[in-house]
Amino acid sequence: FKNAAPLRTALAAARAPIGSALQAGRDQAEIDKAVAAYAAQVTAMASAEMQALAKIVRTLTPAQQADANALQTAVSLMRGAFIGKKWDTTPDVRFY
Repeated sequence: FKNAAPLRTALAAARAPIGSALQAGRDQAEIDKAVAAYAAQVTAMASAEMQALAKIVRTLTPAQQADANALQTAVSLMRGAFIGKKWDTTPDVRFY
């Protein structure tokens, strides 16, 4: 979570121009540019989440790694680490 602070800031900053462009009635090209910038930040955040999950999975023993329930628990732990600490004030269904 602490290492993701720059991503969190960039993600929140990238979301605002989408709303501003829509409210101001900007042309589609400007809206598309804002959406592309936001998508790049969402991709970076998803990558950070997957890296966190990989770190959790590496701590499991080989028997736990082979156990689907243990892997599901690891996924839940990773998701729980990010819940309530979202990078945006208006999270969507994917929580970022």
